[in-house]
Amino acid sequence: MEKHKKLIIICIVVLIVTLVVLTITLILLNDKKEIEEVEGTIRINKDGTAETLPEPEMNLKYDQMELREPTEFFSVEKCIQDNINSSFKAQKMNYLQGERIMTYSIYGTINSEDNSQTLEKYFIVRVDMYNMTFEIQDLSDGNYEDIDQIKLEDDETEISNNNSFEYVAVSGEEMCKKYLEDFKLKELTNPQEAYSMLDEEYKQQNFPTFESFQEYINNNKEKIQSAELLQYDVNRKADYTEYTLVDNNNDSYTVKTTGIWDYTILMNN
Repeated sequence: MEKHKKLIIICIVVLIVTLVVLTITLILLNDKKEIEEVEGTIRINKDGTAETLPEPEMNLKYDQMELREPTEFFSVEKCIQDNINSSFKAQKMNYLQGERIMTYSIYGTINSEDNSQTLEKYFIVRVDMYNMTFEIQDLSDGNYEDIDQIKLEDDETEISNNNSFEYVAVSGEEMCKKYLEDFKLKELTNPQEAYSMLDEEYKQQNFPTFESFQEYINNNKEKIQSAELLQYDVNRKADYTEYTLVDNNNDSYTVKTTGIWDYTILMNN
């Protein structure tokens, strides 16, 4: 009788343990079905099953933006100078990045043959990043009034020609020289434009009228003409870049740029 009771107890314990194990197993299997991992284009389920996913979308889309990177800006300008007109000066560029093709819209000016007038020009330049070739499209007959009217399209067609595109690095020192020469030229040939580029607070404190600025230029023409870059510093901010220049006359300038040629300046002389 005692042995029979022990056997019943053992059977009950085994049954309880079995039920507990089965319950835990069912819970774990249920969790495995609900939790999944994704590795590349294969979905691996926790229960060991796998399924193939559709290929990921590789056609990245980019917005048209203003080009503010000096090396890229002047490299595109150079290919127009070398192939269209050596006197071309780019004023502003927009770009659209594609998977293969970089597309640029360019606004700039070209001097007439007798230098009596300045002609406005618009171009599109496409650069094939796979084989580093380019092509130029003249848009000057399009009656554009602003470069932002040109809507760039992501044309990924391969460029097959012998036009080799090359990036020409532009350092901070070279940019400072460009800004000093640009402002000098404006002071001497177009003082009204130079006046409009002065930092507003600085202008009110030092040259509240255009006449006062013109008088300064007339009294300092020789010094302005002889100015050459001696020292410089570049400070890049989130929304703008600030260049500090010191020339051989010990005059200093602070140039604040929001675009390559979109800048304000103040002089400490």
